[in-house]
Amino acid sequence: MLRFNIRQIEAFRAVIETGNMTQAGEVLGVTQPAISRLIRDLEEEYGLQLFARHAGRIDPTKDAIALHAEVERCYGELEQMVKFATELGAHRKKRLRLASTVGHSYFFSPRSSRLFTRAGQMW
Repeated sequence: MLRFNIRQIEAFRAVIETGNMTQAGEVLGVTQPAISRLIRDLEEEYGLQLFARHAGRIDPTKDAIALHAEVERCYGELEQMVKFATELGAHRKKRLRLASTVGHSYFFSPRSSRLFTRAGQMW
């Protein structure tokens, strides 16, 4: 079974991008100890050492750099999913249903559909 803690990944990403755990905490709105704990739990869960710790400094390891590349790829796909869901919801709101007799549908439905489509493009 796939187990995954998105908060750990967010903390990891923030640490890589800011360069330290204090600033990562500020970005995510949590304390530095909370970030340290999330990173430590991530490392323990997957058996990785993501950062080399030196007297108040941290440096990403090769594993961290490789994981970060994969995290960024996944975030890009998540952004695509959010965009898709947003567009899907927007299109659903622009649904047109017509009911008419055969004669009216032949003459008026194509024009009504075109007008509806054009009106949707104006939004």
